Amino acid sequence: ILVAVLTHIIGGCGHYPEVSATTFQHAKALYSVCNRHDATRLEACAEMINAAAAEEKISSSEAGYLREIVAAARNAAWDDAQAMARQLMADQADR
Repeated sequence: ILVAVLTHIIGGCGHYPEVSATTFQHAKALYSVCNRHDATRLEACAEMINAAAAEEKISSSEAGYLREIVAAARNAAWDDAQAMARQLMADQADR
């Protein structure tokens, strides 16, 4: 499933929908973490994303987008994860 999502998003076949400012900030943090290949900070980000979802500060679909980025990074696909975070942010600029 992850490969299909990566192919879909990175391949330019789809874009992320509008997300909240909170989700955008999480994507920004993930972009930085992926740029540094920082596994420790990645786990801290994952915990913050889970907390935000549990507290309903981000929607379940937004949490899903962010968790896909985390999953890619956890699988050592740092560049793909960074590209996904960048795409999520770029898609917000178009709005």
